[in-house]
Order: sequence, then C-alpha cells, then structure tokens
Amino acid sequence: MKKYQVLVEGRNVWMDINGERKNGGFYTCRFVEEKNEKDAANAAIELVKNALRSRDDIVNTKSDPPLLQADEIEELESFDNIESLEPAFIFHDEDKRDKH
Repeated sequence: MKKYQVLVEGRNVWMDINGERKNGGFYTCRFVEEKNEKDAANAAIELVKNALRSRDDIVNTKSDPPLLQADEIEELESFDNIESLEPAFIFHDEDKRDKH
C-alpha cells in the first residue's frame, strides 16, 4: 500500500457557534494508506465524515450534508515525521469567503 497526504475541503458546513447557526467551510489533511490516489481520496473523505459526525457543533441535516472534496493528494515516502495522522480542522466563514 502507498502512503498519501490528502487535503480535504469542506463547504456548506452548518455550525452552532454560541447558539447561532453559521454556514462555514474548512480545510484539513488526512494521512491514509491505499493502493491509488482515488482510493486515498475516498478514504480521507470517509475519515473526515466520521470526524464531523462526532462533533456536537456541526448541525447539518441529512438532507443538507457538508460538501467534501479532496483538493490535493500527495504520495509520501513514510509517515515517520507526521505529528498526528488526524490533524485539526481549519474552519472559515463561508459567507465572508464567497464575497472575496
């Protein structure tokens, strides 16, 4: 199996911030072992979906889920220098992003 770093972008992420619903997005990396880039992208997106389901502040409904896509996929030699195979999310305000 090959090792990959996958940058995942999320959009249409509804969050409860201090009792107020806000539409936002995020970027996050996931590190996966798969046989090819397509499988690496799918595995990374599944990891992100699972992580989002475990968060209490994400309030999307089943009929309006977050939109996820793999933006960049890079094959790595190893995971030796990676601090965490499940790094943090970097969230942004979707409304402000679209105005720029």
